Amino acid sequence: MRVVVFLLLSAAIAVSCKNEPYEDANLAVAGIVNHDSATSVAYKYSASRLYTFQAAKSGIITSSMRFHYSGSQLISIAIDSTTASWKIDRFYGFGSSAVVDSTVAYTDSTAVLFSVRTVTYDENGKPIAVNQKLYPATGMTEQNAQLTWEGDNVAQLMTINAGTGDTTVNVTVGHDKKNCIYREGPDYIYTLSLQKLFWLSKNNPIQFNEKKYNFSYNKFDFPTTFRSEVNTQFGVTYTAVR
Repeated sequence: MRVVVFLLLSAAIAVSCKNEPYEDANLAVAGIVNHDSATSVAYKYSASRLYTFQAAKSGIITSSMRFHYSGSQLISIAIDSTTASWKIDRFYGFGSSAVVDSTVAYTDSTAVLFSVRTVTYDENGKPIAVNQKLYPATGMTEQNAQLTWEGDNVAQLMTINAGTGDTTVNVTVGHDKKNCIYREGPDYIYTLSLQKLFWLSKNNPIQFNEKKYNFSYNKFDFPTTFRSEVNTQFGVTYTAVR
């Protein structure tokens, strides 16, 4: 089935050119809708930084995030906030090789640790390892992701269940020479699952081990469509950011 990614255009680019709904090369992904699974994600930006993220299924929001900054530094994310409950993700260690964020789930009367994540960076500021611990009522679970970089792209991604030692993902990734959908945005790492961290690359992933994706591009060399090895087609559009 076709998967369509919707665009939230800013007022500054309301006038379209011949074949494109925007005229500015400074673009960021705005949203993805998967009609196969009836799931969607949506991104909004403020002052060129990620401001909100939402995931939904069948039109019902399943997760939401609002990002808070002090200057250029991300300091917290408000997650799944309602009048009855909410989560706050706070960050520690920016400027070092390891950044830790811990999420606490709140109600009016309780505060419970929900998760702890540690992202380790190399000397070039690229994430090379992510450790994620979740604390459900049934007991703590732990996963690790290992990223191997070649230049500005993730060349290999491995995820491991720390409890069993089982490797859950092990892919070698090949890339095109165009602008990646996520274009190295530093905060996207907090909206992607460990299994999808190859999207942090500068260029688009086009090959996963023996599986290949085919991409088409707009005049700014951003993907407008791509097709998986099982012929699931995706469409991509963008919003202009400053």
